[in-house]
Amino acid sequence: MLMNKKWRQVGLYSVSVMATTAATLLPHVPASADATAAAPAVKKVVGCYDRQTGELRLVQKNGRWLVKGTERRCQPGERKIQWRIGKPGAQGPQGVAGKDGVDGVDGVDGVQGATGAIGPAGPVGPTGATGATGADGLDGLDGLDGATGAAGTDGFDGATGATGATGATGPTGATGPAGADGLDGAGIAPSYGSYANNTSSVIAVVLGGTPIPFPSTTAANGVVADGTNTQFTVTTAGDYQVSFRMQSTAALLASVEVRLNGAGVGSLNDATTTSTNTWQGSAVISLNAGDVLSLDAYGLLGALVLDNGTGASLSIVKVG
Repeated sequence: MLMNKKWRQVGLYSVSVMATTAATLLPHVPASADATAAAPAVKKVVGCYDRQTGELRLVQKNGRWLVKGTERRCQPGERKIQWRIGKPGAQGPQGVAGKDGVDGVDGVDGVQGATGAIGPAGPVGPTGATGATGADGLDGLDGLDGATGAAGTDGFDGATGATGATGATGPTGATGPAGADGLDGAGIAPSYGSYANNTSSVIAVVLGGTPIPFPSTTAANGVVADGTNTQFTVTTAGDYQVSFRMQSTAALLASVEVRLNGAGVGSLNDATTTSTNTWQGSAVISLNAGDVLSLDAYGLLGALVLDNGTGASLSIVKVG
């Protein structure tokens, strides 16, 4: 039995409906059992449905084979279906409406009709607005010259003339005697250090803090970096201007501070409660000879990548 295109379009649900209809054809299919046996009130039918061609092969009815040998099994590309035939069941749900068909081609335009007769003249319109003012007329002839007036009083004195050009510079005078030497000033011993990290360094930050390395020394005198370039020792006591700036490639929930001998300096702590990618600070602090400074990132358990070119800088300058 072959299923037409309509059966294939509506799917497996239509197959079960078709199978119920096909039950009327079962008496015409030869059975391997006794055809005179009494049929049960409800019939169970098994078939194989070919998905490509829509063909339905009936292979079993009420446990009786209708075909022989290997034809009793569904072949590749076929799907086994079974149903019962008896009292008609409730009507199934309505299928999905099909798609709208393609619009038809526009018809040919009809012949243009004849021109209608001219209608009667309309009523006279209202009076138009007043026109623009015309151009001015030509100037009249000049009048006769009047009599000469009396002589006027003398005018005020004119303004002072501009200053003349500067004369040539005279010859240089003789050098005077040298003055006495002044007293020696108190002065400040030069002590400073300027450091940077302009590479894309990856800093593994732990919660307790990780010191930032500064492999590039811009200038230094009286401030000594250790072998890891993370600890900086001042050799002269005094007041120092300490400044730092650091920038990462991504915003992080981390903080940065200057630490003095391992303890954070409150005036040089850029702590944050929101994600950021820039930290900075500057303050004057008093230091003793031998004090050690470092710049530490803390409050984050993860990686911090310094921005290439503007990563981190640290400045330590003695100002008093």
